[in-house]
Amino acid sequence: MFGTRRIHRVTAALTIGALLILTACGDDGDSDSSVATSVATTVESRVESGDESGDQTGDETATSSSSPSGVAVEGGQIDIVEDSVDAETSATLAEAGSDAFAQVSAPGAVMAIRSPEGTWIATIGSADIEGTEPMTADVHQRIGSVTKTFTVTALLQLAAAGELELDDPIGDYIDGTANPSATLRELAMMQSGIPSYTFDETFQEQLFDDPFAAWTPEELVGLVAGAEPEFAPGTGFSYSNTNTVLLGMVIEQVTGQPIDEVLEGAIFEPLGLDETLFPTDATLPTPHARGYSTQGQEDAVPIDATDWNPSWGSTAGAMISTVDDLLVYGEALATGDELLDAEMQAERIASTLTDVEPNSPARAYGLGLGVTNGWYGHGGELPGFNTMMQHHLDSGTTIVVFANSDIKSGDCPPDALALPDGRTDGACTDPALLIGEALTAAIDLPLTTGDASGDASGDASGDRDDLITEASAIVEAEQARADVPGIEVAIEFGDGQIWNEQFGVTDLESATPLEPGLTWPLRSVTKSFTVNMLLELADEGVLALTDTVDEYVDGVEGGDEITLFQLADMSSGLPEYANGAFAEDFVADLTRDFTDAELLSYIDGEPLIFEPGTEHVYINTNTLLLGMVIEAATGQSMAERLDEQILDPLGLDSTLYAPPAADIADSVPTGYQPDGDGLSAAPPTFGVFGGSGAMATTIDDLLEWGPALARGEGIADGGEAQRAEARPLDEGPEYDTYGLGIGELDGWWGHTGEGLGYTALVMHDSDSDTTVAITANISNLDEHVPTSVFRELAALLDNR
Repeated sequence: MFGTRRIHRVTAALTIGALLILTACGDDGDSDSSVATSVATTVESRVESGDESGDQTGDETATSSSSPSGVAVEGGQIDIVEDSVDAETSATLAEAGSDAFAQVSAPGAVMAIRSPEGTWIATIGSADIEGTEPMTADVHQRIGSVTKTFTVTALLQLAAAGELELDDPIGDYIDGTANPSATLRELAMMQSGIPSYTFDETFQEQLFDDPFAAWTPEELVGLVAGAEPEFAPGTGFSYSNTNTVLLGMVIEQVTGQPIDEVLEGAIFEPLGLDETLFPTDATLPTPHARGYSTQGQEDAVPIDATDWNPSWGSTAGAMISTVDDLLVYGEALATGDELLDAEMQAERIASTLTDVEPNSPARAYGLGLGVTNGWYGHGGELPGFNTMMQHHLDSGTTIVVFANSDIKSGDCPPDALALPDGRTDGACTDPALLIGEALTAAIDLPLTTGDASGDASGDASGDRDDLITEASAIVEAEQARADVPGIEVAIEFGDGQIWNEQFGVTDLESATPLEPGLTWPLRSVTKSFTVNMLLELADEGVLALTDTVDEYVDGVEGGDEITLFQLADMSSGLPEYANGAFAEDFVADLTRDFTDAELLSYIDGEPLIFEPGTEHVYINTNTLLLGMVIEAATGQSMAERLDEQILDPLGLDSTLYAPPAADIADSVPTGYQPDGDGLSAAPPTFGVFGGSGAMATTIDDLLEWGPALARGEGIADGGEAQRAEARPLDEGPEYDTYGLGIGELDGWWGHTGEGLGYTALVMHDSDSDTTVAITANISNLDEHVPTSVFRELAALLDNR
């Protein structure tokens, strides 16, 4: 299957491509947002009689250069044009795409997915409503609001080059706009408060009186020049096509070039997008499908809108492209490759809104793109055509879907003019999005919650949003109560959706807000990795849990009777190496990195604190020693063995063992611990923990480790022995029970960590397949803050 279930964050979320209104120019899925409510009789007669301006070659749909292979599945015949994925994935995608297509109101569709594992492209249905020409994969399509991503990318390029500033007010460039103080950034993020011309009644009447007429950008923005702003700049969110048309005008003014030439040189040529263009007339290059719409109709009778002039979409929605080109561009948009420098791309990705309605932690919009469940991109719609383009950052997967219809299906309001041949239950959804949802679900990287079959309801999505709102409130309250500088929290739900949000600051002095992608010291969560490695090595016969310590490490008190099992079980009786003598040496040089042998030396000559196997006391010395045992048994360093045995197989690319603090200082929040009546910064070191606490990771990797730990992945018995040994600790952290490198809280399994300025937690519930990860830049309080937060979140989740 494509990728893994490592989904980036959703503190930002869908391409809101369908959920917030990323239709090309005005149709946001709400009955009040249709571009028009009626169409003139003259337009109907003109289209039906074929009296159209522009390209009249609708029957010239060329066959694809590839030889498609037909696959008959339940939903209908699907032709696979390119297929370099494994057979199981190909069959799964074919079935999902065909079943979804059977539920939409469109003559045909093109669907494509590309990932590191290969490319899969297929067509289904026909290029015209009569069914005389099959759909082909090389069709050119009007891509609607996907145009916005190109426009904003060009704007960001100019900002990076110093040609303009994103915080320049639009009034510096264009006179007469509503809210002239709104910045270019606010226009790009739909926060300007400038109304959309597509809601203007005069515009709607003129468009459908003559859909073949050409419009200039000045005419479009002039329609709302005297309109009342929707809100003060930066205080709300409203998806307005006027924003992106104005940005196109700014780009032309700054560069002194027409927008088609700007985009050609800045984006099309660098990426090799030879079939992508910003049109200067109504011509749609061949091959192309005919496009059908009910927009502007008084009844649900589709009309051929193929040759309607797209100039009314301008830099908000007029562009044309192909599936092949958008597979390339979709990845570049999300990664920034060949388009933006790393700093500007990071700013773009981090820009997505989460706290301005209708955005939410579950789905959000930013600088000309949206995100949900780790998919970054945009949707697009122009009468007759519907496009979906998304890239999943963590798995490197890109999806593009074309449909030659913009007619929705599902439980739609009467004035949506959905057709009776589409599905009539489930969310009212555009055809390309419905197909895309089915394909992403089929590869275990779901774009949205629910499924694409029509069984998912808007109520379920709303319940999830309500839950996230409550969860956010819980964390915020706990942060304030415990006076924690910063907390990052993530929940991965059983359907793959992730909520990830940051609270507070990385550093009290600078008050820099926490941001996604930070590296967090794991402290004792490291123990779960160390013990898992031990258990896997035991399965492989490299060592035995009944082996005694002295077979691997010399000079340990009781080493001839303490077993490796007892070290993992916290029942060895060894004293704590982090004792007074260690503390004295550590304080003398807070930058010192101790070797494992040096740390172990602090218990030289110290007696056992109890007879091995008789008590259950959580001691760091146990897992420090296990790290030394692993190195002795394998002949590899802990870092090398960890990479080979756990990190590489699970794809935990951001997880590190004992990294030099200076190497990751820029990505690690400052850690704090109590100091008198206040807090002081903890020394930034990993060199005092060894196998008991020397690791660091990101919240994304922690979400991946949680279920792997709970399921015992890589261990012969699936971790059952770990849980079978779990029982209450006689002394130690707050666990209900603790076993072999794994603890239990409220029926969830995982591990916690704390020390030198940081706390962490990851817990997984097998019944709901839900994982919670929490990190904070504070330690040594009277409570373990992530555990307190987790217990409240677990109760909230269990009650849902």
